[in-house]
Amino acid sequence: MEDKHIEIIEDSYKNLPDKLKRILVDKGLENKVFTIGKKRGLHIDSLGILLSEVQDFILGITKPLALQGKLVKSLDVSYQIAGDLVADLNEEIFMPVRAELQQVHRVVKKDNSETKSFVTKKLNQTVQTTEKSSDHSVKKPLNYSKSDPYREPLD
Repeated sequence: MEDKHIEIIEDSYKNLPDKLKRILVDKGLENKVFTIGKKRGLHIDSLGILLSEVQDFILGITKPLALQGKLVKSLDVSYQIAGDLVADLNEEIFMPVRAELQQVHRVVKKDNSETKSFVTKKLNQTVQTTEKSSDHSVKKPLNYSKSDPYREPLD
């Protein structure tokens, strides 16, 4: 299991942009992560775990939507604290290298024009069908037979 994880890390590191490789080996990353962890009240042993999770995120092993959940599990903290940690990490570490991280996590901005045109087309079809089928005229009430048991007598 450990060998598999090391192999994944090595493969991920090979595919990283140079800017992210420099950040991973820079001592400044460790200092920033430890400062953020201390700010949020983490113990010394948890700071190393936080650093490991941040490195996994930068390598692309941990996906963006899974980071907060992984911090909750690995650090044994609440979702609130994990969310605060993610916000601080995002501001201090991830934002300056956002473009490179998007490349690693393969975040692609989708062109919604195709989706919008499909939705618009469907809405227009619905409106046209509704206009054709509704005739808005008042229909005559049904003729009830004189023996309707639910009808009150008009004396």
